[in-house]
Amino acid sequence: TLDEFSFTDQLARDFGSKDLDGKIWMGSFFFADCPSICRQQNLEISKIHRRFAGAGVQIVNITVAPDKDPPHKLLVYANSFDADHNSWKFLTGKDIQYVRQVGAEFFGLPAADETHTSEVVLFDRSGEMQGSFNVMEPKEFATLIVEVEKLLEQDSDEQTSSAEEGQEPSTPETVAVES
Repeated sequence: TLDEFSFTDQLARDFGSKDLDGKIWMGSFFFADCPSICRQQNLEISKIHRRFAGAGVQIVNITVAPDKDPPHKLLVYANSFDADHNSWKFLTGKDIQYVRQVGAEFFGLPAADETHTSEVVLFDRSGEMQGSFNVMEPKEFATLIVEVEKLLEQDSDEQTSSAEEGQEPSTPETVAVES
C-alpha cells in the first residue's frame, strides 16, 4: 500500500504528496490529448483555481497517459488554462501501473491508460479525504465550492479562537519594509 506518491510537474520538478502536507488540496485525472471530457473538466477546475488559489488551495491533476504527456507538453496544456504553476500542478509519472495504483489507493478512483472519471477528490489539511465531486454536474460543482469554503472557514475559526486564547494565530508573519 502506498503511503505517499511522487510525480514530475509541468516545470519538470519533483512533486508529491509530501508537498501537500498542511494544505487543502484537490486532485483529479486527465490526459492532454483527451478528445472529450478532459478539457471541459479542466475548464471547470480552472474556475475553482481562480477562486481559491489566493487562499492557498492546491490543485493536482495527474495524467493517465504518462508515456504521452511529458512535462513540456503539460506546461503548454497548463498554460492554456492560465494555471499558476505553484498552486495548480499537472503531473506525469513513471508508468500507467503507478498512476492506477495512486488512483485506487489515494483517490479511491479508477485511473487507467487514457481512461478516468471527471471526479475531483477534496482533501483537508491533514490529508483526510473530504469527498469526491463530479465537476461536470452543476450541483456537485457547487457542493465542492461550499466544502472548500467550509475548510477555509475552519482555518479562520481556529485562528480566531487561538488569538482569543492569547496565542498567535498560525499565519505567516508579515514584515514591514521601509521604502
